[in-house]
Amino acid sequence: MRPLHSLRQSGSGFLKETRKLKRRIQRLEGDAAALRKAQQALKKSEETYRTVFANTGTATMLIEKDATIAMVNAEFEKLSGFSRHEVEGRQVWTVFVENVADRERMKHYHHLRRIDPDAAPRTYECRLRNKNGDPLIATMTVAMIPGTLQSIASVLDITQRRKTEEALKISEEKFAKAFHSSPVAMMIATMDEGLILDVNNTLLKMTGYPEKSIVSAKIRDMAFWPDTDLFKSLARELMNHGQFHQREMTYRTHGGEIRHGNLSADIVDFNGKACMLTAILDITEQRRLEKEILRTSEEERRKIGYDLHDDLGQHLVGVEAMASLLHKRLLAAESPGAILAGEITELIRSATTKTRNIAKGLCPVNLDAGGLAAALSQLAEHIENVFEVQCRFEADTQDMKMDHNTAVNLYRIAQEAVSNALRHGRADQIHLGLNNKKQGIYLFIKDNGQGLPHPLPNQGMGLGIMTHRARRIGADIEIRNRSPHSGAEVLCRIPHVF
Repeated sequence: MRPLHSLRQSGSGFLKETRKLKRRIQRLEGDAAALRKAQQALKKSEETYRTVFANTGTATMLIEKDATIAMVNAEFEKLSGFSRHEVEGRQVWTVFVENVADRERMKHYHHLRRIDPDAAPRTYECRLRNKNGDPLIATMTVAMIPGTLQSIASVLDITQRRKTEEALKISEEKFAKAFHSSPVAMMIATMDEGLILDVNNTLLKMTGYPEKSIVSAKIRDMAFWPDTDLFKSLARELMNHGQFHQREMTYRTHGGEIRHGNLSADIVDFNGKACMLTAILDITEQRRLEKEILRTSEEERRKIGYDLHDDLGQHLVGVEAMASLLHKRLLAAESPGAILAGEITELIRSATTKTRNIAKGLCPVNLDAGGLAAALSQLAEHIENVFEVQCRFEADTQDMKMDHNTAVNLYRIAQEAVSNALRHGRADQIHLGLNNKKQGIYLFIKDNGQGLPHPLPNQGMGLGIMTHRARRIGADIEIRNRSPHSGAEVLCRIPHVF
């Protein structure tokens, strides 16, 4: 039997060992709990990874060290045309690479990435082929999975984008060729600032401006536009409607010459920015020839008018005097022919009056006798007397200078507008005005009639003739209704060119 103190010592040691064992068990239980927690977290992470892998919108594959495809997602199946059962563990990724050079380059990346991940490019472009043999252009992004020799690759099909880019490139090249070789002067400028981005050679030749003084300049800062009011009006029209075509304008060359052009503009997208594409066709020579034809025509009309007045008119006056003398003698002789002689005298007098009126119509404006203002004043007086309507004329023509051809055409425009007001508008009040202002010479004709019909007729109202006459003398013309049931107005402006 062991001594009591020995038993006590043994018991004490046993208790110590028991406590140690208990602590070890507790630690093991804690480690087991931590392990279970880690396993659960790992499982959750794997599930999350698989969910992301399977449902990402990009074709993705997991690649082993030996280039075998370990896993693919649904998007890869769509892209390649293969099912995952045909690919996973059965195929190497190189079978999908169409181009030999791409294949060798990507093999090198695959090997290099497993030695030094940072040495191989992460993203690159390559050419692939699907199950049907169709070529694809793709962007591939590859990354190593930490702690493994596996890599994960996402494949983005950019075939359609490349086709679109190529088509856009071809389109831009065609546009550039058409733009720079066009016989029509062309310019591209931004909509927001009016900053000129490009011009073609035709515009440079037409205006005489050096390219460096135009490109990167702002349209409004150039001396190109002598008529700033027209420029602002056209800019508003372009903003409101997105385009305008065949607007007549004047422009100033680099040498200061004022020339005529037809301007068209459209809003286009240029490198992602809203821009205006303008085209200017020089019509200076055309307008010069048209003015020359009008001048010659008016000269011929004036000559005929003078001949009627000075030759035929005086001849008729002489015949009328002789017929009147004959009438008086026959009356004195109580001859039966006196009545007939009187009738002949009246007919000749009527012919004389008609001849004078025709002569005046052929040459209505005599610049030596007060010019256009006097002719318009006489027109207003004639309208009041003949048609018994109120026709008022006002003028502010101080320092106004105008050639005969311009004066005659403005008179014809006023004459046509008054005729429309009487015949079509049934007006009983007509207001004519001629003013010389800073912006130009203004002619207006307003009435209180029925106004213009909508839509305007193609013929029968002389609107085309008025527009044609205005254009020939470089004038702007606007024909419109004043307001509902308030009559019509014709506004014509000849800009001053300095």
